[in-house]
Amino acid sequence: MSVVRPTYLFPFNSHYVAYLINLIRSGQDQRGVLLENLMSYLIRTVPGLEPARRLIIKGGEIDLLVRNYRPFVEPLRWLEDYFLVECKDQSRRVNEKENIEMWKLW
Repeated sequence: MSVVRPTYLFPFNSHYVAYLINLIRSGQDQRGVLLENLMSYLIRTVPGLEPARRLIIKGGEIDLLVRNYRPFVEPLRWLEDYFLVECKDQSRRVNEKENIEMWKLW
């Protein structure tokens, strides 16, 4: 018996993506939220992926938790059932200590 999974696929709109990127680059307030919106939108354009936003968990917050329904014929079937996306509003790379702290939340 196969399980029917919901599909939340959005069509890719390059104008919307460019609009969000321009807002992010302009340095206006809410850059972090805009980056989360951009990532959520891009993820929704991939068949089989469904993002959930702003999850509060013990010790912190996760920007996006992505559910992977792994359609058999899709290229992302090798990913786990869930993966995390953490959006950072900074120009420097996230260091190892910060990375470890994020994984402790999960």
